[in-house]
Amino acid sequence: MVKGGASAVLALAGTMLLSACNPGTQDYGLAPKPTASKSLIGASTGDLKVVRRLGPPEHARNGKANMIFKDDLLKIDFFEVNELDKDVRVDGDGRIQLPLVGYVKAAGLEIPELETELKRLYGRNYLQNPQISVFVRHSTERMITMDGAFQHPGVFRADAQSTLLRMVAKSEGLNETADENKVFIFRKFKTGTRVAQYSLVKIRKGTEPDPRLYPRDVVVAFPSKSKIALKNLKAALGIASTAARTVAPL
Repeated sequence: MVKGGASAVLALAGTMLLSACNPGTQDYGLAPKPTASKSLIGASTGDLKVVRRLGPPEHARNGKANMIFKDDLLKIDFFEVNELDKDVRVDGDGRIQLPLVGYVKAAGLEIPELETELKRLYGRNYLQNPQISVFVRHSTERMITMDGAFQHPGVFRADAQSTLLRMVAKSEGLNETADENKVFIFRKFKTGTRVAQYSLVKIRKGTEPDPRLYPRDVVVAFPSKSKIALKNLKAALGIASTAARTVAPL
């Protein structure tokens, strides 16, 4: 979890979001009913589209829920060959540059896959039976952003156990202005960003499943009196994404 300055920036972003969604400051012509957003399913603006439910992102569907992303900072550790140890950033082409072997593809691979490839490359000409370990030192892509009407909005690390209820708990729950039926998850796909509405009430009752969250997801909780329209869904995503980049820079 990102603390300190992160809380202040995200609290400010949350304040901006609440103001943008407050019916006293903006009116998009929709009745403030919990079911109002149902009419938005299928609607789109730019690369943002409202859907009924979100599927897993492409990398998770391919069985790589914890793959390496571009811009990840990796630590490459060579057992008993300390002079080759290196911290390296995955570049925009998805590669890392290492001593002796040069550029190696990393983005899109899981950590064990990259370790296997490095052992092959170094074992071919340079080291006998190399033992190489890869660790992720930092990854903004491996984070989940929780913004809006939470007690403590923030940017949290994603893992294999990340679900909506677990991440709400990490944010210490919703604040007094929130509507438990107006929680939206934004997710990036190759074809664009998709957003779906979820009800914490139904999830806790067991009438809806607790959805899995993935790296790069953005979760926004709206106040109870807010009106939901494409315009403020897009604005909420923009505010949350900007705050996340500010508190968790590359």
